[in-house]
Amino acid sequence: MNSFRPLCLAALALGALWPTGAWGLSVDQVLKLRQAGVGDATIGVMLDNELAAARQGASGRYEVGGAAGKGLIIYRAASPQGQVDYPVEVVEAGASMEQVGVALNAPRRAAKPAAGGGLTLQLRSYRQEDEAREYMAVLAKKGVQAQTARVDLGERGVWHRVFVTGLADKAAAQALGASLQKQGLAESYWIGQ
Repeated sequence: MNSFRPLCLAALALGALWPTGAWGLSVDQVLKLRQAGVGDATIGVMLDNELAAARQGASGRYEVGGAAGKGLIIYRAASPQGQVDYPVEVVEAGASMEQVGVALNAPRRAAKPAAGGGLTLQLRSYRQEDEAREYMAVLAKKGVQAQTARVDLGERGVWHRVFVTGLADKAAAQALGASLQKQGLAESYWIGQ
């Protein structure tokens, strides 16, 4: 309960300071997230993500996916530089992702994308967002459409992951990863859902 009041104040301040005039998380949404079982730390990361996006001149919307204990909330922000996803894992075991979606008025992510496939190829992580964007630009020149996601790893700091989504199967992901390694554009890679 000690951090609840500061979270509400942060939500109010974020709404008042939002550069585009659009609101971030409202106090009502914070209350509903807490009722859905989302903890203060997770809500704090969500507010931090909104502020990080706002600093880049971006505004966004939320999407939710997963199930209790393995949920994911993504703040999908669009700016003049492109789209950036800010994912937050919902690790609270009792959290109801259905209620989280209602609280955020957020669509549920499909288990697999309609086009392409459902695999992701993570290529690199950077401490600085501008370095991640530079790497994305290099990949784009080679015809590879990559995305970046801001990930807060607690004591290990904030990282900006660069990845490619929508790969049809493991063979396609491995082929792309191996090709990028051969071109010197990836030292290693990780394949996931």
